[in-house]
Amino acid sequence: MKRLKEKGKLSPAARLEEVIVPETRFENLEVKISFRPELLRTVLKMTMSLASLLPDFEHSEVYEGRLYLMHDPKSDTVNCVRIDGVNCAVLDAERKPLNHLVYVERSKGRIQGAVQLFGGVQLFCDLGRYNETKAGRRRTGESRPNNWRRKFYRTSRD
Repeated sequence: MKRLKEKGKLSPAARLEEVIVPETRFENLEVKISFRPELLRTVLKMTMSLASLLPDFEHSEVYEGRLYLMHDPKSDTVNCVRIDGVNCAVLDAERKPLNHLVYVERSKGRIQGAVQLFGGVQLFCDLGRYNETKAGRRRTGESRPNNWRRKFYRTSRD
């Protein structure tokens, strides 16, 4: 404060006062998240982008997800993005608090993914089929909402 006064940025009569902040309670706090098509499309794009980093990736592997993005009427039956109520402790352990986590895997002939938004909401994505002669692989990506830095890394296989 002394330096600010010397530079003329603060009045010489200025002084610090203690302010008592009342305790804030969040009783009946309600948070609403809209699961409109825009959010579902964003989640689908996140998982498809990460899937493209899988070894030997081919665009045909995410064909069903691409149909949904292109609004193909046939894709309504695919229903490839939905809320996932399953608690996945392995993913929770990898994600830092309030970050977004994206996970994709090739397994049993399907490419599937999950997105955890702010660590509180998880959405599941069914992206398409792949040739089972390819090795099953997994990728995890993390995004920090406060600065939008992304970190992509490979996870171990089971």
